[in-house]
Amino acid sequence: MDMRYKIAHSYFDKIRDLFQGTPLAHNISKHEFLLRNTDPNDPEIDRLKTEIVNTASTYPSWGERLPARWLELEQCLEDQRREGQVLVSLQHLRTMVADLASPIEDEQQLQLFLRVHHEMGTYIYFDDTEQLKNIIILQPQWIVGAFRYLISAKEFQAKYGPLQKQWVEFIETGQLNRDLAENIWKRDEENHFFENSDNLLLLLEKLDIIAKASVISDDGRTFTPLSYYYVPSLLKVAPHMAILHRPEQQNCISTPVLCFKSRDNFFPPAVFNRIIAICLGKFPLARQGKRKLLFCGCGVFEVNTGLSEDKHRLTIFIRNSRIGLRISRYSSRKARMVDPVICDRVRRIISSAIRREFSRFHSTEDGDEPFEYFIQCTSTKPDDVLDEGLHRISDLERSIGHTDPFCEEHSEMDYPHPLHVVTHLHEWFFDQVHQIKLMKGKNKM
Repeated sequence: MDMRYKIAHSYFDKIRDLFQGTPLAHNISKHEFLLRNTDPNDPEIDRLKTEIVNTASTYPSWGERLPARWLELEQCLEDQRREGQVLVSLQHLRTMVADLASPIEDEQQLQLFLRVHHEMGTYIYFDDTEQLKNIIILQPQWIVGAFRYLISAKEFQAKYGPLQKQWVEFIETGQLNRDLAENIWKRDEENHFFENSDNLLLLLEKLDIIAKASVISDDGRTFTPLSYYYVPSLLKVAPHMAILHRPEQQNCISTPVLCFKSRDNFFPPAVFNRIIAICLGKFPLARQGKRKLLFCGCGVFEVNTGLSEDKHRLTIFIRNSRIGLRISRYSSRKARMVDPVICDRVRRIISSAIRREFSRFHSTEDGDEPFEYFIQCTSTKPDDVLDEGLHRISDLERSIGHTDPFCEEHSEMDYPHPLHVVTHLHEWFFDQVHQIKLMKGKNKM
């Protein structure tokens, strides 16, 4: 096996590890195909085609008969595509249908036609989005081309001085201003990107390629969209482990890691990307020297509520399909704990954002949380962050007022150690801890 195959198989293994233990694991095929782009006679292509047909034939809709009048409309749209048309409006499509020899007279049938072809990947049509339900993308690769053109405009910085600052911000942090996108697309003269800027940005957002930045209110009830987007694929550098570990320096204390774990043990990466976009709209990015602390799967933000306070930094990251939060307090005076008011505020904001974004992927019963809170034992080894030492908050709250339990959530315990429940909870859940202690105190009287 040559080196190219070894590298490819290592990527396949990483993908499988990403979904291991999640409900999506069964969707990952056990077969692997490595194609040579420059060789049209590559036998792997025939293997891939065979596997696609074999997989498709297992679906319930395989072999179902389609209305014959769909064929005429398919041919008409294919002719438009060959002529270079990349999209049509729904109104224009209706006009085309009316001129056919066998028109589709039922609007529901027309919508079904579009949904079926969207599922097959022939066209792109989103009937669940108000701004996009009136257009049909005939050439899905056109969207890919627009995005590739956007992120590969390497000579842009040298030629367009007035927008240089925005370009540098885009490359370093993935923050894309709308006017920067329009100015890049304006340079294209063949693919009509610029005149379709509105639709392209909406499509890229709908496809979770970019995420719209927004400002969330402290109560989590309102989201105000901003004029820029977060492009996560630009951030290819993962955070070094020191960013994920508790800071070990003088005049700094940190909370335990607060973990959000979905009930089916899988957080779609798009949810985390949208949470980062919301954080970008809510908090300033932290810096280390000139470097802004935004990475692939991690961001560090300043979460002080006032200029006179000590510096508080939020580190938010995703690992093992779990989202983790840690707040560190930097103080010129000796502080005993991270400000619980700031911790409570941040927890509520992030929780509201996760609920909102998670609902796009999963439906839940009324009142059901899409996630559970866990706290990580502070004795957990640094490299096991969000992996071991995790305790369900509801279980810990029942221990308040009783003897602290021993932590048994580490696979390699150097020595038995008690989990000081109040110490682990009092910053993130100060109000709940105080109320529980009061209630149990009254019951003992």
